[in-house]
Amino acid sequence: MKCAKRRIRKALSFICSCTMLSGVLSPVFEGGVLEISAAEGDVIEIGTPEELAKIGKDSEFPMTGDYVLTEDLDMTGIDFTPIGGTHGAKGAVSGSNVFSGTFDGQGHLISNLTIQVSEEVSDYAQVGLFSIVASADAADYAEVRNLLFANVSVTADISGGFTAVGTLAGEVNGYAAIENIGVLDGVVIVNGANQSDTVGAAGVIGECRTSASMGNQQITIRNIYNGAEVLAGSSTDLNYAAGIIGRVSLTSCREISGCVNTGRTSFKGDLGMGIARFANGAGSTCLKNSYFLFDTGRADGSKELEESVLQSGVLPEGLSQIYWYAAEGSYPLLNSCKEGGAADYLGLLSLAPQFAKGDNASSVTKDFTLPAEAGNVSVTWKSSHPNVIAVEGTNAKVAGVLAPVKVTLTASTVDGRTRNYTVTVVSNVAAVFDRDYAKPRTPLTVVIQNAPEDLQCTYTWSVGGRTLVGVTGNRYTPGEADLEKFIKVVVRAVNYDAVWEVSTYMSEFPVLYIDTRDGRDVTEKGSYKDADLRLQGNDEYQKSSILYNGAAEIKGRGNSTWDYAVANGLKKPYKLKLDKKTDILGMGKNKHWVLLANVIDHTNMRNQLMYEFARDIGMECFMDSKPVVLVMNGEYIGFYELCEHKRVGETRIPVFDWEGLGEEIAGAIADGAGLSKGDTSDLEEQMTLDFGWYDTGKVTFQGRTYTISDYYTDEIPEFTGGFVFDMDFRLDDSKYISKFRTKYGYPMFFEAPEYAKTSETMMNFGQNYLQAFEDAIHNDDFYVNYDGKNMHYSELYDIDSLLQNWFLVEYSMNWDGMKNSTLMYKDLEGPMKMGPAWDFDWCLGNINMYSMLGPYVIEGWQTTQDSFCEQSYQRENWNRYLISDPYFATLAYEKWQEIRGTLIEDMIKAGGKIDTLQETYRTASEANDAKWASTYRKYSGYGITNNQVVYKQSETYDDAVRSMKYFIQNRVAWMDKQFTSVDNLLTSWGRYRGSNTLQISDIRFEEGGKTRITATVSNRNAKKIAFYVNGIRAGEAEVTDGSADMLVEDKALRGNKDLSNTVQIRALDASGQFLKNGSSVLTNYKNFQKETEPVVTPTPEPQKLPFTDVDEEEWYHTYVCGVYEKGWMTGLNETIFAPSQKLSRAEFTTILYRMAQTPKVTFEARFPDVKEGEFYSDAVIWANSIGVIQGYEDGNFGPSDSITREQIATLLYRYAQYQKKDISAEGDLEKFPDGGKVSAFAKDAMKWCVGAGLIQGNGLDQTLAPQDKVSRAVGAALILRYMEKLK
Repeated sequence: MKCAKRRIRKALSFICSCTMLSGVLSPVFEGGVLEISAAEGDVIEIGTPEELAKIGKDSEFPMTGDYVLTEDLDMTGIDFTPIGGTHGAKGAVSGSNVFSGTFDGQGHLISNLTIQVSEEVSDYAQVGLFSIVASADAADYAEVRNLLFANVSVTADISGGFTAVGTLAGEVNGYAAIENIGVLDGVVIVNGANQSDTVGAAGVIGECRTSASMGNQQITIRNIYNGAEVLAGSSTDLNYAAGIIGRVSLTSCREISGCVNTGRTSFKGDLGMGIARFANGAGSTCLKNSYFLFDTGRADGSKELEESVLQSGVLPEGLSQIYWYAAEGSYPLLNSCKEGGAADYLGLLSLAPQFAKGDNASSVTKDFTLPAEAGNVSVTWKSSHPNVIAVEGTNAKVAGVLAPVKVTLTASTVDGRTRNYTVTVVSNVAAVFDRDYAKPRTPLTVVIQNAPEDLQCTYTWSVGGRTLVGVTGNRYTPGEADLEKFIKVVVRAVNYDAVWEVSTYMSEFPVLYIDTRDGRDVTEKGSYKDADLRLQGNDEYQKSSILYNGAAEIKGRGNSTWDYAVANGLKKPYKLKLDKKTDILGMGKNKHWVLLANVIDHTNMRNQLMYEFARDIGMECFMDSKPVVLVMNGEYIGFYELCEHKRVGETRIPVFDWEGLGEEIAGAIADGAGLSKGDTSDLEEQMTLDFGWYDTGKVTFQGRTYTISDYYTDEIPEFTGGFVFDMDFRLDDSKYISKFRTKYGYPMFFEAPEYAKTSETMMNFGQNYLQAFEDAIHNDDFYVNYDGKNMHYSELYDIDSLLQNWFLVEYSMNWDGMKNSTLMYKDLEGPMKMGPAWDFDWCLGNINMYSMLGPYVIEGWQTTQDSFCEQSYQRENWNRYLISDPYFATLAYEKWQEIRGTLIEDMIKAGGKIDTLQETYRTASEANDAKWASTYRKYSGYGITNNQVVYKQSETYDDAVRSMKYFIQNRVAWMDKQFTSVDNLLTSWGRYRGSNTLQISDIRFEEGGKTRITATVSNRNAKKIAFYVNGIRAGEAEVTDGSADMLVEDKALRGNKDLSNTVQIRALDASGQFLKNGSSVLTNYKNFQKETEPVVTPTPEPQKLPFTDVDEEEWYHTYVCGVYEKGWMTGLNETIFAPSQKLSRAEFTTILYRMAQTPKVTFEARFPDVKEGEFYSDAVIWANSIGVIQGYEDGNFGPSDSITREQIATLLYRYAQYQKKDISAEGDLEKFPDGGKVSAFAKDAMKWCVGAGLIQGNGLDQTLAPQDKVSRAVGAALILRYMEKLK
């Protein structure tokens, strides 16, 4: 029985004076400090593990007693049961499992504490040294203080109910004080099987969750250290793992202060909290002066510090020297660690086995090394299982096992101090297939890796779930009938207790295996789910550099597609985020990808057809995609399209990256101000979420204002571009951050930079620029005054990209075209452009999920059909205004003539692209139908039966392809009739109104590169005629005697004899206003062709070279001048170019980097021989990131190696691919006597270089000399040839 007042022995604390006790170690109350006094005999001494175990079990060791620890306790070999048991009522402050006494450790150390609890509960499991520490009496606090732990191993694997676990206590509730506690190292593992709701898991205290009526407001937790690792799972996704306290629930504690955590916290593979998690109404204001090591957790009122800061020898702010000490090279520790067993143990704490590469303490497969000393003290090692790990001096020999075995390694010093280190030896015996992927007619063999010599096995094979009879060995040869099925084999050891299952999905396409960490389906698109992802290749994709095997995140994606799919049980689309940038299937390095489900497109090819069509008609920015099969959590999901995600980047949308600049500036500020990695990351994020810094030149972070120019010295460009817009009718959705509507109602949002709205400059420029274009196409002559200049719409918006977008919309009859999923972008320089093309599942007459019939229009223009105006703003469709422009019509007519007999014919002809894809996709698509065809009945529309358009249920693969092809062929036939002439096209569009009172009566070519255009005018009110050539205003002329003429210089014309020039005239009245008939300006046009002399731009006098070794008479002089003027090559010094010196790999890579305008890169150690800070460092990292260089087989780059002709060919070839240049040229290597000597890696590149005229034969014998080293002069020549040939 406790008395209301107690006296604690003078030995209560060996580190604190009496004055310290009264102010720090006693519980604090409003109105003062609790007075402590008691009789000497009230204190119970604990000096052995056995005595410790008696608390709560022996009547002389009550749960209400006052205890002092008199000795260090070594708990080796004891499976300790928590004081009070393992479970009871949640939030309890009294009861059989509640310790309500006091326990003073007097700075002693409890080492090797092992608690293992595995049981089924229906209530609460509270696990720790104490189950619960709590008191219901405000005058009689429960207290634990001055106690250290080392090498703890606490494991709780509970089934059912709720679980709270910490080294010291499962719960701390009510009136309680916990002070001066240190957990030096070890591990706390909670619910790894995810069978119980983990409500708190931490290094010290599981949770504080006193009932709301009493609350946590009387709990004081001060001066706590944790270095133990926390690994938590749960039956829920609520992350309550932390370093010090797993959860503070319902109400806040009175005080949590002076805490330090250096142990890593993990919840289902994700980080826990650094110090504590506050939930269910509890706030973090009680948490003060507490710190955690970078990347061991997340902040929740505490502060993250770099290791260099924590080990600097300076105590973080707020940690008192009375209780803490700091030594350089060590984390802050409690002063109690300086003496006794803890001091001795700290030497042993530094011991750590040196595992083989790829191994760690929880997964040991190979021999490893043990340290021989702890500081200056020799240690010896002993193994608990010598047959598994045999210790021979400092060598640990690992024997093979077929099942995991835990082994305790004990390090001992000569004076008897010990430390246990637990490792788990796992089986390195594995059954695998001998091939990365299966394919028909190729044997598939099971190989048992690291098998014992006497291992004997049986093999049971199955394909598609059907057991194969008669196939009993380790080899099976699959056939065509096995495509799109799982091939599995169960391997059973005959003479060991071991079973392996090996499986692969056999497809003609790459297979994407995604396993979510929680093993559950993806049901949300708002947040990512952790996963592991492996991309299995095929015959086309085998290189590891274009595949992936590692961590990833996955979530749902899409708008109506996702919502409808989830609501109706259809195939779902996904968004992927890889752990690192990867050149997936050769589509360019990036972390972000999407999986298009093609849920309503049962041909599985509409998006791919239109993405490739966009590319082939010349759209600069287009999506790349590849067909794949998706297997998720071991289940076949379907045939998907792995596609690029719409993002700013070199391999995606090529505009200036403002978010990247924000991160760069943040990095510069962090370097200058000495910010930690964690703070740097936070500042980087802030500067991409708030662009106010662009307007002010300043950023305020953590209460301090930084002037950017003091830290970042590069020029910040004027905001004239670097943005991406997306058009979407769902603009009111909260996910769209920076959004606006144009004057004519078009809903737009910034795809990038997403938070442009935080900068008035960015928001205003983007909105005003787009509005200027929209105003221009609405104006009478397509001109607008913008930025003080009178500009034609084609000067604001690239007319070729507008035309390409129009063709995409019209050819495909895309229901979403000019309504949503319509992207456009503008870089710092140049006009705005459409692209990348996106979202084509509702095109080419497809049956849609809403069974709408409106999209099925074979004859008619999407641009002018009101039935396509699902949204009111579509009646102001930009294309409706563009098609009233005769010049736009001329370009459209010419484009149709260009692509009709090639791209379009190749798509629809017998044996063309559609037919080819139909056969290629057949098996995978039929498997997809088998999975999903039962859902097709949920939507209907028009399709083809017996060559007739009929209303029918959504179709399976072959029928769907047949219907699509019918639609395209008939639409093309209709379009052919519209494209017979420009006049006929304008008439078909119905938006242009020509006047018969104006005529272009004569076009005459005159000397001096000029053309005279004469207009005849019969309208008496027409006093002037405005002349426009190819949309651009050439000038005005007075009307005299019914005519007016204008002399136009050839430089205003399209000089190719096969291309038309469009002359348009508009009538003006005496005041200079356009004459109109109703709302239409009096106008007319005429086309003509004229082959003009090429416009020769005077070549400026070449810059005089400073190099004394480059003679003007030498063949390479012009080339050296060219690369020097461009800044692509420099000399070895100010006067020496060294033309005959061999060009190094580093130099040539740097040239390419300069040609690409030296994009910003963050240095990564990708090659052992490429160090940071060299002249070529950034160039090599950049070139590797975009796939231009790959390095040697040994992993090195070889920067100083001389580059060969075939290596240069390869780099130029890859650089051209990166620039999306035409690489179709192919030369004949056999015409060269040494053509056969070209290395395999360079053959395609060399063929292209020869075909493109970049590389020619050498000397009289005309050899390729592929392995010859290249001089700097030849390198200069090759670079200029490249720029000339591919400009």
